[in-house]
Amino acid sequence: MMVQRSVVPLVMAAWLIIGGVLLALGNPTMMSQAFALLVPLTLVAMGVWAIVRAMLSQQVEQRLQRGVLWSEALFALMLLLVYGGVRAAPLASGFAMTVVPMREVIPTAMPPMLVTPLEQLPKQPRLVIVRQLHQRPLQLDIAGGDRFEADPSQVQAMALNHEVIRLELSETAAPIRLTVPKRAELEVDGRNFLRLNVREMDGNVRITYGGQNPIVTVAAQGDITVRQVPPQVHYRVVIGDELTLFPGPNSRIQVKADSETVRIYAHQPPQRGWDVNVTTGRIEARLPAKSSIRLCATRHGGGAMQIPFGQGQRRYHIVKMIRNGRPVQIRSGAGYYEHIGTLGGGKVPINFRIGYGDIVVELAQ
Repeated sequence: MMVQRSVVPLVMAAWLIIGGVLLALGNPTMMSQAFALLVPLTLVAMGVWAIVRAMLSQQVEQRLQRGVLWSEALFALMLLLVYGGVRAAPLASGFAMTVVPMREVIPTAMPPMLVTPLEQLPKQPRLVIVRQLHQRPLQLDIAGGDRFEADPSQVQAMALNHEVIRLELSETAAPIRLTVPKRAELEVDGRNFLRLNVREMDGNVRITYGGQNPIVTVAAQGDITVRQVPPQVHYRVVIGDELTLFPGPNSRIQVKADSETVRIYAHQPPQRGWDVNVTTGRIEARLPAKSSIRLCATRHGGGAMQIPFGQGQRRYHIVKMIRNGRPVQIRSGAGYYEHIGTLGGGKVPINFRIGYGDIVVELAQ
């Protein structure tokens, strides 16, 4: 008579015990995984037990009660319906979870596509940021003025607030001419410049850029900092209060300034020549000790030289004249001070010239 009994009470008892244990653990993920596994196993076990029971019933010539079959069939159907509903719920909740976070992430990953007309930008911002977001080679000319001026098809403007303005350069082959308020600080960040010209700026200028051997010209009254991304760069700086350069190994540097403090920090031995000419001010350079250079430093007026290699001496300009029909050489003025030194193989020429001021060279290991 045991084979005629329904397995529904036994299965329900097992499910109540398992459900109580899972609820006590308080782990929804574990509950979902256990439910997804136990329901198919329960249905398979009930089907196997029905087959075994039918075989045993035939051997002992017994017939199953109709209520046993109906109870088990209804219980299996209930399990299927509940299983289908539970499996559909995570899909709906999962869809909502993937949509809601995206609405929160997109604004932080991508800047808001709000473009401000140039004529509506604040005329006296504290900081102007110019960004080149593409890799196409570009020629850029930035001039200081009283207000923003540019071709709207080449420059997109966004007023982050009244003090900070961001300008994004469009991908175009034509040179871009841009006017920004000259009293603001200027920050230029480019990926690939063929030529970059910054002029007539009163505030500080910071430039970080890349490109295949571009030419950079900066004329500003404030401090100038130029930091290049790839190794090949050509600097040409005209005016500034303080100039700081971070050249790569193949950077070619040409600096001509009136009243200036020029600082050059080379983290790798230079492979191309430097030429720095300052009328009044100070020249500081930090070079790797393993560099191969030939340094020629010249000071025409007062000041000091601190160079840890080579030696210096006072030299004089010699003027050739004809006196009484005979050529004579006359030493002119108080002369100038020259320091010449060779480091390593001396293959790269570095020339520092200053009128009045100091020249300081340091070697870093």
